Amino acid sequence: MANLSGTLNVFRALAFPRLIVPSIQVKTIQGIDFRALKEAGYRGAIFDKDNCLTKPYHDRIEPSIQEAWAECKEVFGEGNVLIVSNSAGTSSDPGGIQAESVSHHLGVPVLFHSTKKPGCIAPIQRYFATLPHPIKLDPKQPKDSPSPDKIIVVGDRLFTDVLLSNRLGPQALSIWTTGLWVKESMFLRWMESRFLDTVLKYRGWRRKKADPSASAAENATAPEWNRFVKAAPIGLPLRGDTLVPIRAWYTQIPATLMKSTWGGIRWTVLRLTEGREVRQQRRGKQLVIDETLSIRDSEMEPQRSSFVHRTRASIRRLLGLKHSHEGSHTPSHRSPVVSERHPRISRLS
Repeated sequence: MANLSGTLNVFRALAFPRLIVPSIQVKTIQGIDFRALKEAGYRGAIFDKDNCLTKPYHDRIEPSIQEAWAECKEVFGEGNVLIVSNSAGTSSDPGGIQAESVSHHLGVPVLFHSTKKPGCIAPIQRYFATLPHPIKLDPKQPKDSPSPDKIIVVGDRLFTDVLLSNRLGPQALSIWTTGLWVKESMFLRWMESRFLDTVLKYRGWRRKKADPSASAAENATAPEWNRFVKAAPIGLPLRGDTLVPIRAWYTQIPATLMKSTWGGIRWTVLRLTEGREVRQQRRGKQLVIDETLSIRDSEMEPQRSSFVHRTRASIRRLLGLKHSHEGSHTPSHRSPVVSERHPRISRLS
């Protein structure tokens, strides 16, 4: 079923780009220091399921993050950790069978909600308000007002998980996980990351314009959140920002074709838009390369000639033919031979 809430909230994000900016970015939940968050006053946690805790369409925790998941449940308590998924516990899960399976294997409750993320704010508020020690979430609360009720929202999508966190108000801390176990919706993820880069560049430009003395690093980072991030674990099978899955050969053909096509388009655009100086430098480099290759070819020519000569001699020996220099001495010039049938007509031997 299509995510109507997510589609409508895209326009909200376009109107208010700050809603898709995460507070913390990590590869997986292994990079989150849950104990530091607890000490800072965060009492609850909301997690996405697919590509955040489990592989898509799987109900068991990913083995590589099992220790971090156990630490999270120990720190916050199993009741204060909630899974909000757009697959389990929604209208796409008839009878809540998948939600029950996920809750059983992960050991925490799964939220049942009819509206998919990021529009399921009311069910989340009701859940945390009914805990033995309630956590009151008020999206309209002022940003600077102190609140004892704070939670974290962890997910791998900007337009659903991070947008949900920022819509919950200043009490929620958004954490964006960029590692993937199974690649899915890669075009949408690419669009989200490009949109986020544009927003961050614009924000950095605005801050630098407001305070020219501030460096770009000071504008782009939030030092108060660095203490919630652990060092990257050693040996994690990551390539860039993506966990590398084992893919079949036939799934790599479209990607290879798209990559080669994009490379050709990029090469054409660069050649059409390059300036005169760049063109002259490129031609100068090409001339140097051509000269080097010609010198190398001239040096290799004697070796190639001797190789060809040896090859021809070997073929002649195999065929039982004699070389022109074998046997009697043959003069360098050809001697005329008189034809027997036509004595006056001479032919060259």
